[in-house]
Formats: sequence, C-alpha cells, structure tokens
Amino acid sequence: MYISKLEVEGFRNLNGVSVNFTNGINVIIGPNNSGKSNVFRALSLILDYGGNKRLGINDFSKNITLERLKQKPPSISVSVVFTENLGGSTEEDLVTASDWLLKVASAFTAKLTYRYFLPA
Repeated sequence: MYISKLEVEGFRNLNGVSVNFTNGINVIIGPNNSGKSNVFRALSLILDYGGNKRLGINDFSKNITLERLKQKPPSISVSVVFTENLGGSTEEDLVTASDWLLKVASAFTAKLTYRYFLPA
C-alpha cells in the first residue's frame, strides 16, 4: 500500500491543492515559499501518530474573503488516499486500511480525512 494522493483545503498556502504520488520514491521540488514544507506538515497531521495535532490561527489559509468568514468559520481539510501496490497487498495492509476503504476490489483504494475548524 502506498500514498497515491494528498488533498488539502485551507491549510496555510495550500488551498484546493491535490498532489499525486506514484508507487516508489517521490521527489518534491520547487522554489522557496512554494509550499513544499507545508505538504509534509499536512501529511504529518494524518500520518504522525504521536505528533502534535494542535493548529494555530496561522495554519488557516489567509485567502478567505470577509464574506465567507461571515457565513462560516475557517476550516482545514487534509485527505490522504492509499492505493494497493501493483504486486498485491498483505493482510496487514487491508486491516490497516479497512475503516477507510473506498473500493474493495483488486487494487483497493482507501481514503483518510481529517478536518479542523474553528467554532462558530
């Protein structure tokens, strides 16, 4: 099983961002302040079991209009899609992803989403 996609809404400078990954080694490159570290921080919000999940006001996107803020408080959504390896999966992979499965057929797909929001 590998991470095939990361979807981020409203986190720092990542708003409506979708990053596709391939099975194997992936490299993220880009200029300074383009969001490379924010991609890794978004991944750690989901994957780092013992890590700090607390977010501050600066973690919410600054590209929110006043009109939207009047309608509802800002929120952050981070989703990770897991896909079965081409060579098949182990029973351990299926147990790990069983609660998040979107497609159970061969080459299963699972999605895990965390949402963070400020109270109304």
